[in-house]
Amino acid sequence: MGALFCAGAIVWLVTGLVNTDYPAFIAAGRLLATVPVAIVLHALLAFPSGRLTTRPARTLTAVGYLVTTVVLAPQYLFTPLPAPYDPLFVADRPDVLAVLNPAVTIVVGALVLATAVVLVHRLATAAAGTRLVLVGT
Repeated sequence: MGALFCAGAIVWLVTGLVNTDYPAFIAAGRLLATVPVAIVLHALLAFPSGRLTTRPARTLTAVGYLVTTVVLAPQYLFTPLPAPYDPLFVADRPDVLAVLNPAVTIVVGALVLATAVVLVHRLATAAAGTRLVLVGT
């Protein structure tokens, strides 16, 4: 878990680069802006051992990283911002975003729901000692 938390801290710091005046730093910060959400998802599914022990946990984590990087990329490419905060901007395409945003909302909602199901199942099937660790008492 320590390595995951350290990686999360580094990613969190990199996201702050959007507040600079350097386009390359702004681009890095924007691309990683939502990755901390995937890292939190990863940590929830890997707790307490630090390992993703089940196929659903591995799948949900992979989907979380995919959504926070690749699926959200069109928002950076097709949303105009004032210079220099638009280094990734390609074209003003509100039509693409009008289709993409509801789809992303559905995917993220399904990801959250599936994660909740996996966590509740893990809690319900855990041994008594492990259950105490999972609930934090």
